[in-house]
Amino acid sequence: MSQQRQFNNWISPEGNLFVSTKDLRFNLVYTKGVANPESGTHFFFISFEGIHKGSPITARGLSGKTGKSYLPDLARIVQNPNLEGRYVEIGAGVGEFIPALVENNNLRYRPVIIDPADYQLMSVLLDYGSRFVVDKDHRDQLKQLQERCSIILDPTRVELINTGVEEAIGQCPGLHNYADVLVNNFGPYRWTLAGNRNRPEGEIRRIENIELSLLKDGGKLYLEDRVLIKSEGRLIV
Repeated sequence: MSQQRQFNNWISPEGNLFVSTKDLRFNLVYTKGVANPESGTHFFFISFEGIHKGSPITARGLSGKTGKSYLPDLARIVQNPNLEGRYVEIGAGVGEFIPALVENNNLRYRPVIIDPADYQLMSVLLDYGSRFVVDKDHRDQLKQLQERCSIILDPTRVELINTGVEEAIGQCPGLHNYADVLVNNFGPYRWTLAGNRNRPEGEIRRIENIELSLLKDGGKLYLEDRVLIKSEGRLIV
């Protein structure tokens, strides 16, 4: 079956291009005008199946003039990492941190990404969607996302655990007390019902307990706006 018959594409009233699977359950969105405020790129994905349930799958950068980027500390880690360190990102999407980390450094341990996103499908949608992108800067962005998908899908470079974080903990007991560096830019909070900052306190605590279980003592948790350290079974500033 040709790609032409596998996907739909249409323009929204706002001028955004949607490239979708035939059942419309998975979409690549190309915002030709204003970049996506979550990541600063002109591309993001929306899945209407599994635990993502309509939440955007974005492509956060290590730095950027628009959109949200990783904390500056993580860009510095990419430039000068502990080569013996163990790095984990949950809810990575097509973010830059892990791909840049492995691209620029010879790490002893493969970094771990925990995310249920369909990276194979995202890669195919990016490839198919590239025919509709004319702007050079936008084409460069799309190529970067293709390269990130390729790195994430390479089992010699990244250990991709393609599930939600709770399932990952159950399936991979070796992840307990594992990470020196754990990155969570809010993805897992979106993977359950009412995934937003107004979540019940109990649900937020549940995610924090998972983060604690992943970190080794002295390990650092990099959130969207702050860094916490695991000390004696607690997360402290």
